[in-house]
Amino acid sequence: MGLLGKTVSEGRSGRGWAYRLRALIARVEPLTTTRRLSGPFDYLLPEEPVGVGSVVKVPFGHQRLEGVVVGLTDVTDVPREKLVRADGVRADTVPD
Repeated sequence: MGLLGKTVSEGRSGRGWAYRLRALIARVEPLTTTRRLSGPFDYLLPEEPVGVGSVVKVPFGHQRLEGVVVGLTDVTDVPREKLVRADGVRADTVPD
């Protein structure tokens, strides 16, 4: 066990360390025309049900963007205290 009750394991990239969390992580690709993004980015799951393909609102820098959930996981390279929650799930985008 690592600090704060987190289990430390090898990251998804095979480099460095990752934090295995009890809650699932949503991997979100922001919907933007900016070409310099190297996503997807990891967010805590929103309160509402979400699945791959759902469109969610995410804080991104000094703005809030819509993004598509491209994966769900329980491993992230981001420390727990730096993860933020996705929210505002568009109901018409939640897969069955």
